[in-house]
Amino acid sequence: MHTIRSVALQTGLSPDVIRVWEKRYQAVMPKRTQSNQRIYTDKDISRLRLLKTAIDSGRRISAVAKLDYDELSSLVNQNTHKSSQEITLTPTEEHIGQCFSAIIDLESSKLEAALTNALSQLGSIAFLTEVISPLLNHVGDLWLSGKIRTCQEHFGSTHIRTFLGRLMIDANAASYGPYIVVSTPTGHWHEIGASMAALISAQSGWKVIYLGANVPIEEIAFVTARKNAKCVALSLSYASNDPKLGNNLRRLRALLPESTEIIAGGSSMLSYQEDLKKTKAHICKNLDELKNTLFTLHQV
Repeated sequence: MHTIRSVALQTGLSPDVIRVWEKRYQAVMPKRTQSNQRIYTDKDISRLRLLKTAIDSGRRISAVAKLDYDELSSLVNQNTHKSSQEITLTPTEEHIGQCFSAIIDLESSKLEAALTNALSQLGSIAFLTEVISPLLNHVGDLWLSGKIRTCQEHFGSTHIRTFLGRLMIDANAASYGPYIVVSTPTGHWHEIGASMAALISAQSGWKVIYLGANVPIEEIAFVTARKNAKCVALSLSYASNDPKLGNNLRRLRALLPESTEIIAGGSSMLSYQEDLKKTKAHICKNLDELKNTLFTLHQV
């Protein structure tokens, strides 16, 4: 079940338009809670999407609002200006929609179930790249534009970090491989990328020591030496060019044993390729490259 705000975000219709379509044309007839709040079903959302597609193609709401679901779907599918793909969600889009709806409605158990379902159907790499990354980007964009509240953005990112952390801990418990230290360096605060790298590392047979975000170079080097770690993985998320990163990378390379490998990735990694090459870091542009690099280094 969905609130009107969640429905608005999923259909692209404003709450006011949805209310008008209900009052004037009975386009959808949502149920009401005891507090008189509108509650919509998945089919209501699908119907509103179809109505919006019909209106966008030039139809009048008064002409299509009373059509039943099958008639409306047939009308839209027959429209030469719209393809059926535009109104049919892919399985991945369905997963994102379910997770997003749970975030907007602040429903922990609903989000947990949606994440678990997506993971079980897609597998780790596709789950992270096709659901988690676009979902968080979408939530972040809406938050920055003021279309969702800060509490909703924090709710979603916090629960997703927790979910990924549990997966990493479960995979880590079964790992007997070499140690890898995973973190973001000083000034890089966004840790979702590091969480993803930690999870993939644990699932690839590495024993992960996860330090989180904004970790001083000296601390990363200390942990690496203390645990005799074979590898350090850094997620770089600084929004623009970090003037301190080049020096920090050189310091890290100097503090680490020559045999310790450095892996780098993250949303801003491409901005620092020259600095990374100077430290002989393995540059991973995506999670598939990370997984392949981890496999190769594990065998050495």
